[in-house]
Amino acid sequence: MKETVFLTGAGSGIGKAIAKRLSADGYYLVLVGRRLNKLQETATEINTPADCLELDLSQGSELLNAVNSWLQNHGENKVIGLVNNAGQFIRSPFGEDQNDWDPLFHVNLMGPVNMSRALWSHFQKNRDGRIVNISSNLGQTPVAGTSAYSSLKAALDNFTKCLALEGGAFNIRVNSVAPGLVDTPIHDFHQKDDTGSLQLKEALHGMHPLSRMGQAEDIAGAVSYFLNPSNSWTTGAILNVDGGLSLTSKDP
Repeated sequence: MKETVFLTGAGSGIGKAIAKRLSADGYYLVLVGRRLNKLQETATEINTPADCLELDLSQGSELLNAVNSWLQNHGENKVIGLVNNAGQFIRSPFGEDQNDWDPLFHVNLMGPVNMSRALWSHFQKNRDGRIVNISSNLGQTPVAGTSAYSSLKAALDNFTKCLALEGGAFNIRVNSVAPGLVDTPIHDFHQKDDTGSLQLKEALHGMHPLSRMGQAEDIAGAVSYFLNPSNSWTTGAILNVDGGLSLTSKDP
C-alpha cells in the first residue's frame, strides 16, 4: 500500500518545501489548498505521485465530503499522516485589526481543526495516524501587533496537546512545529526594492543567535522527523525551529 500524507497549503513557501521533502521520503501526497494551479505546480516539482484537492479549509462540511470521497476512491492508499500547514499572517495594531480576526480564525485554527476531524476516524480505525501542525513561535512569545495571529497559534498549540491526549489510545501522534522568521514571500520585506529588502534581511539575520533567518527547508526537515515511524514515542510536542529567536527579547 502507498503510505500517504495529506498536506495543506502546499502551493508555495513552506508548504512547497514540505511537499518536496516528503516526496523525497517516499510518501504519496494529497496536496490541499485554495488555488489549484499552485498545487499542480508543486505536483510537477516532486518525485512521487500526488493528487490535488482544491478546497476552502474553512468550509468544514465541504472539506469532510471531499476527504471522504478521496478515501473511498483510493483504497490502495494507506493514509498515515496529515500536515496542517496552510496559514495566513497579518500584523496590525490592536484596535485596527477588526477585519483580521475572522479570516485568521477560519484559516489558522479552524483549517487544522476541520482537516483533523476529516481524517480522525480514519486514523482511529487504522490505529495509526501522525498529525503535524505548523504553528509559530509567536504562539509562545508574541510581539506587538500580532494579537490575532499569536493568539490563534497559541490555541493551535493547545489543540495539538488535546489531540495528543485523545489520540494516544489509538496510536495517533500529534505534534507542532513552531517556526520563527522564515524567508518566504509571506513577509513584507519581499515587497521592498532590492536594496531595501537586502538591508532589512541582513538586519533580521543578525537578530538570531544562529545569525540567519530560517529557510523553508528547515521547517520541512522538522515535519519529516515527526512523520518518521522511528520517532513513534513523541507526541504533544511543540518544537521551536527558529534559529534561537524565541530565546531573545528582540521584536522582529
